[in-house]
Amino acid sequence: MPDRRSFVLAITLSILASPVAVAAEQPGRARIGVLSTSSVSDGLEMFKVFQERLREFGYVEGQNVVFEFRGADGKNERLSSLARELLRLNVE
Repeated sequence: MPDRRSFVLAITLSILASPVAVAAEQPGRARIGVLSTSSVSDGLEMFKVFQERLREFGYVEGQNVVFEFRGADGKNERLSSLARELLRLNVE
């Protein structure tokens, strides 16, 4: 169901963008965690839109923002361990 995946990814990215908008006022490098129920590659097209929107706020990957991608490859039982991994990385 690509439409459902796109919807879930869009919602997730929107939620993750909230702290970035606040952090935009602060100098330094943002670290954003991206967690997907599918594979990382499945969500990349939708993620490009997210990256373009972040660029409008001055965030450029490799300059002042880093993305940490994790994908469960359709195995929802992996989500909690992947989320814990992202938390250990101190993502925003």
